[in-house]
Amino acid sequence: LDTLILTSNWISGQIPSELGNLTSLKWLSLSANHLSGPIPPELGKLAELETLHMGKNRLSGPIPPELGDLASLKDLVIALNQLSGPIPPELSELAKLEELILWSNQLSGLIPPELGSLTELVWLNLAANRLSGPIPPELGKLTKLAWLNLASNRLSGPIPPELGKLTKLEELVLSGGALSGQIPPELGNLTSLKRLAIGSTSLSGPIPPELGNLTALTRLFLGNNKLSCPIPRELGKLVELEQLNLEGTRLPCPIPPELGNLTKLEDLYLSGIQLTGPIPPELGKLMSLENLDLSDNRLSGSLPPELGNLVSLRRLKLSSNYLVGYIPRTFLQLRLLVFEFDNNLGHLCTPPDVEFQVWSNKILGFQGPPTRIHCISAPPEFEVQDIYPNPFRESIRLRFDLPKHARVRLEVYDVTGRRVLLLPPGDLAAGWGHEIILSNSTLPSGVYLYRLTANSSEGISVQAGSFVRVR
Repeated sequence: LDTLILTSNWISGQIPSELGNLTSLKWLSLSANHLSGPIPPELGKLAELETLHMGKNRLSGPIPPELGDLASLKDLVIALNQLSGPIPPELSELAKLEELILWSNQLSGLIPPELGSLTELVWLNLAANRLSGPIPPELGKLTKLAWLNLASNRLSGPIPPELGKLTKLEELVLSGGALSGQIPPELGNLTSLKRLAIGSTSLSGPIPPELGNLTALTRLFLGNNKLSCPIPRELGKLVELEQLNLEGTRLPCPIPPELGNLTKLEDLYLSGIQLTGPIPPELGKLMSLENLDLSDNRLSGSLPPELGNLVSLRRLKLSSNYLVGYIPRTFLQLRLLVFEFDNNLGHLCTPPDVEFQVWSNKILGFQGPPTRIHCISAPPEFEVQDIYPNPFRESIRLRFDLPKHARVRLEVYDVTGRRVLLLPPGDLAAGWGHEIILSNSTLPSGVYLYRLTANSSEGISVQAGSFVRVR
């Protein structure tokens, strides 16, 4: 017997150790059954075995190190079980192994650096386990690897720059866990990469502009990290990109207009990252876009009429920003399923006419202020909207509304009343959400009072408040 395939049945009980006597066996598939209990170490006697599939069962206990004796093995798939304990370093003896799939178990401990010797490996999937510790830099030796998925573990430490040597890699998924440090720019060498997902970790620092070299990329997910500005304009070179997700990552910077070059983009998720400035009209060139989520940011200004060109758009979310004015009439040609634009501090609303009323009534997920609300193109008064973060360490932003063109000046005083900082006056136009940023200040720790003065044609207006510096 050289082939035994019992896939997708209702077989239960344990795998009999006597299968280890089938020394001519080349293909053994027991996947998608109800098998339970341990993997018998006797399977390590199957010296001719090339394919071993035992996924989607209820197998438990450790992976027997004897499986490392299967010198002819090319495919080892034991996903979707309840296996526990460490990954045996003996698996590194499988010199012909091309596929190692162990995802969705309860495996723990470190990823053995010895796996770096599996130079024929094409597919390595260890996702959804309880693996901990660092990603071994030795994985950078797997130069034939096309798919690497280590997501949803408890991995920590930096992403090794050695992964940038995997030039045949098409999919790299490292999301979840406690990875830290910066995204290594060496990942920009992975020019065959089609999917890059490194979300929901503790990564920090800037997004490397070298990612703009990944011109085959179709999916990019970097959301829910601690990355910093800017959003690199080089991302506009990813002409094959279909999905870009940065949501939940604090990036208080503008949207680069170069994103308008991503003409194959279908999904753009930039919610909850404190984006500032206007919405670039260049986004109106994304003719394949179906989902655009810019909600829960600090975007200001009016909506660009060019967004009305996005005829494929089905979901548009703009809520909780500082957008102002009327919805452009070009939006009437959009066939939206969801349109959310409520809670904009600048009073964004639809024109109060019958045509817009009919159009909005056709949108099942319409969520905005009533059309009777008067749209305000400029703030009614000079007012500080926010000062954040407060307390602060490195920098603090003071956001304010300006009803008229004015010369604005900021003064800072300590608690004794002594002026310790004066920013040069600057001329600003009327508008919502102006910002003044104090960064790398020499102010020592303590409580400070600020005085913001606006000198316009209507006179001098003053806003005052306090903030705390900690070091």
